[in-house]
Amino acid sequence: MQSQTIYYHIKTVSPVHIGCDEVYEPTGFVVDEKEKQLVSFDPSEFIGMLDSDALDQFSNICKKGTPQSLVEIYRFMNRHKNLAKGQRVAVSDAFVEHYQKTLKLTGEKNVLRNLNKYQVKRTAFNPHIDTAYIPGSTIKGSIRTAVLNFRNKGRTFPKYKFNEAKKLEQNLTGGSFEKDPFRLVKVSDFIAVGEVKRRIVYAVNRKKKPSKFEAGGPAQILEIVEPNVDFFGSITITEVPRNGKIHHPVTKKEISSALTHFFGNEKQREDRQLSGISIPSVQFSFSAARLPLRIGFHSGAECVTIEGHRRIKIMQGKGNKPKYENHATTFWLAAHSKKPAANEHLQPFGWVVFEKLSAEEVSQLQQQITREREIRLARQQELMTQQQKEANERKSILLVRKKEEKRKQDEADAARKKERANKEKWQAMTEDERDLAILAGTELAKTNVPDLDILQNIWPKIDSAEPDQQKALAKGFMKLWQSEGKWKVKKKKKKQFAKVQKVKEILGLS
Repeated sequence: MQSQTIYYHIKTVSPVHIGCDEVYEPTGFVVDEKEKQLVSFDPSEFIGMLDSDALDQFSNICKKGTPQSLVEIYRFMNRHKNLAKGQRVAVSDAFVEHYQKTLKLTGEKNVLRNLNKYQVKRTAFNPHIDTAYIPGSTIKGSIRTAVLNFRNKGRTFPKYKFNEAKKLEQNLTGGSFEKDPFRLVKVSDFIAVGEVKRRIVYAVNRKKKPSKFEAGGPAQILEIVEPNVDFFGSITITEVPRNGKIHHPVTKKEISSALTHFFGNEKQREDRQLSGISIPSVQFSFSAARLPLRIGFHSGAECVTIEGHRRIKIMQGKGNKPKYENHATTFWLAAHSKKPAANEHLQPFGWVVFEKLSAEEVSQLQQQITREREIRLARQQELMTQQQKEANERKSILLVRKKEEKRKQDEADAARKKERANKEKWQAMTEDERDLAILAGTELAKTNVPDLDILQNIWPKIDSAEPDQQKALAKGFMKLWQSEGKWKVKKKKKKQFAKVQKVKEILGLS
């Protein structure tokens, strides 16, 4: 079987969010409020930068496992945001304010209610290099919708029941899986060319017709690829094999016609409806060489269904049954805040333009992508080296700090052990032994009775002590007063002179 591969260039012309079932976890990002950026990082690297005290704090928070502890994690990360190194995504002033309010949440019910609204959904990204891309399945799904609409041409007959969408598709493609012509259409992932600007936005709902009642549905927080970002990829169309069962193959020409017809008409419809509620439309031109395409979340129900057989669910408010129409009644639009004051800052989601590339353009783009990949890998390596260096330096500091903490702890333990031993030794001494130790000024006495008044507590005992103890006390007082310069005193210092004379009498020195 022969196949034809056509290379294409995609340029985003409005905010694009491709769902990937990933969110920015509270343990994996902080907000740089000054630079207005969300900083996404590897939690394990972040934790590796924490000192022992901070690590204990973080561990204790995580052990709680309560809704309030999630807010505590946000606060903890915010306090240590200087350690966060990673990808940065632009945010609005309103998002920064939202983040600050989240840090102040209290009360279990209030925390649960608000944290559920604070999930930041990521757009599709390559986890190895953390850059956005457009999955081939996303492109193929949009092309399929356009081709099916192109083949149906708005017909409403035959009628299909609500659960017969697959039967409708099989009628338009020519049969079941083995007869489906899209089996022969392979779409590569579209990888970014140049800088991929991303932003965190709010998705807000607006009614298509003016109304005194606001549209339902809480605002969502999405990471989007901004307009004017380029992607590169290919579509391969394989010829129908001999004796093949595919009778209505998809061709390059049909794809081009289908995109121009279906998404071109949908763009014009959307522009009219946006104008009706004073919201500017996305401005871009398209032609046979520059094809319109809509992808990702909130592309509008009309852009993902088949005209003539649409049954779009319209919610009727709490407690009321939904109804089904052939058109949507609201738009989901990108906004800087969850309650934007002005319509002029709202933008539709998902519009891109699709252009075929010449062989020379393909070669140039492939070379550019190779260079950018090498530069990105070099930067990543440099960043990893720098992070490793910082981690090693921090580990060295932490090691020195831990050694110092251990030394102090060992000293404190030794001091407590010594104090305990001294107390036990002091308690084991007789009263006479303690008195002599106090007079001698031993370390044991200083530790246990540092403020004892010797004259008041020991001197009076010298008269009633046993002869041996009396002599020992006298010697103790003599040595003490000699060291204090109170042994050789004149008679005019009557009290001290009398005490010295008494000691001399006991020692037979007078």
